[in-house]
Amino acid sequence: MACGCITPETSVKPAENQSSIIIDHDVTIPATSITIPVTIQPTATIIPDLNKTIDVSDPGPFLARGDELTIKGKTLPGGDHPVRTWLIGDNFVNIINTTTNPDGSFESNINNILTYDMPKGLLFMIIQCPGPNNRFDINYSPKSGTVDVTDPRGLHGYTSLFNLKDIDAKDSSVAGYLLVNALENQHDPADDLYRYFIIDVEEGFITIDQIPNQTKRNLVSIKGTTNLRTSDKILVEVVQLGGVNEVPIWVGNWSVTTGISEVRKGSNANNTWEFLFNASGWPPDTYYVSAMGINVDTMAETTFKLV
Repeated sequence: MACGCITPETSVKPAENQSSIIIDHDVTIPATSITIPVTIQPTATIIPDLNKTIDVSDPGPFLARGDELTIKGKTLPGGDHPVRTWLIGDNFVNIINTTTNPDGSFESNINNILTYDMPKGLLFMIIQCPGPNNRFDINYSPKSGTVDVTDPRGLHGYTSLFNLKDIDAKDSSVAGYLLVNALENQHDPADDLYRYFIIDVEEGFITIDQIPNQTKRNLVSIKGTTNLRTSDKILVEVVQLGGVNEVPIWVGNWSVTTGISEVRKGSNANNTWEFLFNASGWPPDTYYVSAMGINVDTMAETTFKLV
C-alpha cells in the first residue's frame, strides 16, 4: 500500500485530546498467554512490513524527560478519523489523538509536561491510523483496560486481545510488543496502519568539553554534548571571577557575556552545542562558564583561564 511522503511544507495545527492511565499494580501474566521477542535494543526500531506502515518522522533513539517532541507524518488522504499515538512505558500509558489534514498529513505535539511524567527507560511509541476501511479496528477501553480488535465473530462485533491493567506494569516491553503484535497480525476486516519506535527516556543532561587556557583574545569556543532535542536552546553565561573561587558579586567592571546556543544533531549518540564569543579586551583571569537548558531543567558548569 503506497503512502505519501512528508514534505517540508507540512505544517498542521490539529486539535488534540490526550488521555492517560497509570497502571499502579503488578499482576503476573501466565507465561503461556503471550509470545514476545526476548531481546530489545534501546534504539529507534521500525516495523519492516511496508504494507502496514505510514510515513512518520523519526523521533530519534532518546528523549530527555521534560523535553517537547513533535511527530509529523502522512497517512491515507480523505480519512474521517484522527491518527492515534500510543505512548507505553513502565507504569505509564498515554494515548494522543491527532486530527489529519484532507491530504492525510498530520502533526502531533507531545508537550513537556507529559514527557516530564514519563518514567526513565524504554518507551514504545506506536502511531496507528485507520486503513482503507476508514475506522480504527484495534481500540483501547480506559474503563476496562482491554485492547480489542474488530471481529464479526465476537459477541459485540469485537474480540478482547489483552488487558493492560493485568500486565506486569514493571515491563513496558510486554504491553508494547503485545500491541505491536496485534497490529501486525490483523485479519480481515481489520486493516489498521501503524508504525512504531522504541525510545530511551533519560534525565536531561548537558556537558561542557574541557576548555584549554586561552592565549588569544579573539573568538573563544565553548562546546559540549547533550541529550536535548535538536533546535532546543541552551543559555550560556561566561563571567570573570576576579580572583575569587565563585561567581562574584557585581561590583566594579567585570568581563561577562551571555548568549543562546541551539542544539545540533550529533554524529554519535548525543547531540552537540557550541557558543562563540569575542574576548577582545578581556583581562587575564579565571572565568566561570555555565550552560543551562531553557526548556529542560539541567545545567553544567566549568572554568577556564585567559592567560
